[in-house]
Amino acid sequence: MPRELVCLQVGQCGNQIGCKFWDLALQEHIKYKTDGAKRQGAPDGGKLTLKLDDAMSSFFYNGNPKGSSDAVSVSDVKARAVPIDMEEGVLNSLLQGSLKSLFDRKHCIASTSGCGNNWAVGYECYGAECLEDVMETVRHLTEDCDSLQSFLMLHSLGGGTGSGFGTRVLEELCTEYPSIYRFVSPVFPQRHDDVVTSPYNSVLSLAKLVEFADCVLPVDNQQLAEIAAQSQGGTGLKRTAAASQAESDTLYGIADPKAIRVKKRSDRRGGEAFDSMNFIVASMLTHLTASMRFHGPLNVDLNEITTNLVPFPRLHFLHTAVAPIALSKLEYASGTKHVNDLFRSAFDRRCQLLTCPDFKPTYFASCMLLRGDVSLSDATSNIDRLRKTLNIASWNREGFKVGMCAVPAVEQPVSLLSVTNNSGIIQSFKDIQNSFLRLYTVGAHLHHYTEYLEKEEIDAAHGTVQDLIESYSSAANLTTPFDCDDVAKSDRLLF
Repeated sequence: MPRELVCLQVGQCGNQIGCKFWDLALQEHIKYKTDGAKRQGAPDGGKLTLKLDDAMSSFFYNGNPKGSSDAVSVSDVKARAVPIDMEEGVLNSLLQGSLKSLFDRKHCIASTSGCGNNWAVGYECYGAECLEDVMETVRHLTEDCDSLQSFLMLHSLGGGTGSGFGTRVLEELCTEYPSIYRFVSPVFPQRHDDVVTSPYNSVLSLAKLVEFADCVLPVDNQQLAEIAAQSQGGTGLKRTAAASQAESDTLYGIADPKAIRVKKRSDRRGGEAFDSMNFIVASMLTHLTASMRFHGPLNVDLNEITTNLVPFPRLHFLHTAVAPIALSKLEYASGTKHVNDLFRSAFDRRCQLLTCPDFKPTYFASCMLLRGDVSLSDATSNIDRLRKTLNIASWNREGFKVGMCAVPAVEQPVSLLSVTNNSGIIQSFKDIQNSFLRLYTVGAHLHHYTEYLEKEEIDAAHGTVQDLIESYSSAANLTTPFDCDDVAKSDRLLF
């Protein structure tokens, strides 16, 4: 029986990342589930067909009610996705792009005027106007599921739709589906974001993620931009069109100049930096969900991530790192990376998808998700080495989980996704908080929000972020189970 996941991609950023994710996921299934690229029809090639088995059905369904699950045309495969944006442009591009057949138009929710980079407009105004349409679409998708496992939300914290309306939808999911896990992958803004109100949007959103998400896997625009810039020789960043306009040519590679040679592409421009950033996040998500979509000797169910990596309910913000980093279509020149190199790279700043702190963080729990032909003994020996080098919380010395999916990423024989819960996330929270306080202490742009919110609501959101910072700090300093009880029962630090 399939264990389905429904993805909600909210706002321009969420939809761009979502398109890349579905593109990569479909590419993997085309490569590994077509039995030698079986084709129907004329000798010169007809429609490519897929077998829609239980694993693939976790993410896709047959859009042709008369079709057979044993031979589904790729053009009939639909994503279990709800694309949402309060401006029509992004969704119009999605529905006219190369992936247009992958999304059901009935499941796309759009408005016309947008949120104007204001969390309050997205949460309050569009929350009242469009929420019922979204939840009706979600109900339609979930009713077609045999055993709904979880929701995945993709959005950014800096804008208005993804942050405001996205967190309003998340709150409603918690109300209507309290027993279904809610995973969120938000994009944290850069320290000097081009959206002047992003500090307000980020704090208000972050407070909702603390309350209503079960597991959060944030990525950092600044870190993604640096990785993308390195891959393009420092090319400046320029915003591209919606990711649905991007090519479906999304095969994996590694970003090590000594181990690869890059294929020349006529369309390599500075604007591809944003496309590369979306690609990095999408590759992280395909690794995270690989065990749901393919078989393996030691698969890790998505909900096991929450069970093993979240020691206290509110401390559910996880660091991710992908090794080798996937950036674009690259060719191997000197073989594959050794498993030892993968583990070393996964804890290198250049492979982290969130800005690394200036201090050595305390690790509460870790999960190593491997893809490809990797032996358990190699994984175990590397974890033993990590235990000696990482600063691991004294109350969870054995906090390592290993997942092994036999099916590799496309054109990448072996790869590793590291997912850890550690105190380094404090750095990101403090960056957001400091940007917020620079505006809030002088009341700059505050009137845009108090038109829809009480000032006390903003104070409460900031208080939640401050509590979160202190809770992570306290967890890092715990030494005995008695300390755990003392902190968990305190008035302020509510885990």
